[in-house]
Amino acid sequence: MDISALTAIDVHTHAEVSVRGHALAGRRTARRLQRVLQGRGRPQAHPGRDRGLLPRAEHGRRGLHRGRRVRDRHSAGAQRRGRRGRGCSPGCADPLGSSTWIGITQSRVDTFADATGDHQWIHTDPERAASGPFGAPVAHGYLTLSLFIPLFSELLIVRGVTTKVNYGLDRVRFPAPVQGGDRVRLTARLASADAVPEGGVQIAVDGTVEIDGGAKPAAVLRSLSRFYA
Repeated sequence: MDISALTAIDVHTHAEVSVRGHALAGRRTARRLQRVLQGRGRPQAHPGRDRGLLPRAEHGRRGLHRGRRVRDRHSAGAQRRGRRGRGCSPGCADPLGSSTWIGITQSRVDTFADATGDHQWIHTDPERAASGPFGAPVAHGYLTLSLFIPLFSELLIVRGVTTKVNYGLDRVRFPAPVQGGDRVRLTARLASADAVPEGGVQIAVDGTVEIDGGAKPAAVLRSLSRFYA
């Protein structure tokens, strides 16, 4: 895939990239995204490991196998999208892994309701919600969405830049409700990386907020973030 459009990125950024998740796929993704962020053809490396790669967790054989399967399933589509996309990096459509699971308590839901002023009974009245459409109180969709930032911070860390900006969302859907006591996590992949004015890089990340044991995800989204030298 052609990354010539990204060469204008400030080569003095010296951004360091760390990717959690599957050891094999995670390291490969970090190396490729690092090239885009640094505007370099190759990432710098120390003997035995890549500079700036600080994986937070190493997974066993099962995790590596699962990561390889995910990559294989998306590889053909990723290559097609890469040929069409502008400024798409070699890391496009690479998996970033999955975050840890976090619990959604009624206390968390109530705190979000107080912060936003959204006290609809399906979220905050357990007794009434028990006979409602979901059979129990459910978390606000935007509470689920807001968890993207802290969960994503477990998967991708970019150091050595002056500014990091949440640029917005391309699309969001909430396929399934999250009930009190459920656990959720984020699984994400890098969809694209493009140069933007003022020495920056914009990345698009496809995220899925999964419910532990659930048949459908709580949220699916595409998030846009920008990093500036």
